[in-house]
Amino acid sequence: MRFSAHRCRYQANPGYGRFYIVNELEQKLVCTTIMQKLAESCEIDWYLQAELAYNKRFGAKYSIDETIKSKLDKKAVQKQCAKKKRFLQYRAYVRDNIFAVLD
Repeated sequence: MRFSAHRCRYQANPGYGRFYIVNELEQKLVCTTIMQKLAESCEIDWYLQAELAYNKRFGAKYSIDETIKSKLDKKAVQKQCAKKKRFLQYRAYVRDNIFAVLD
């Protein structure tokens, strides 16, 4: 239990999502009951973690405000949005977290 709790905190700090951590613990052959106990006792706000990872990677310089949206073509805006979604998906955040951060 102690190893899995440490691993959870260690991977959550740089911005990895819950499913990434669960997958890593499965690869380390951690029992599923231990992972369930960890999920219950873990007090990590995954929405906040997703937002912190997003801001760390993209920051304010990549945000698209309304004035820039009107100047850019629709395809460029969609391309930037897809890039941001792929980044958060790679970090194994769930869909709700991703869309909450992008909205």
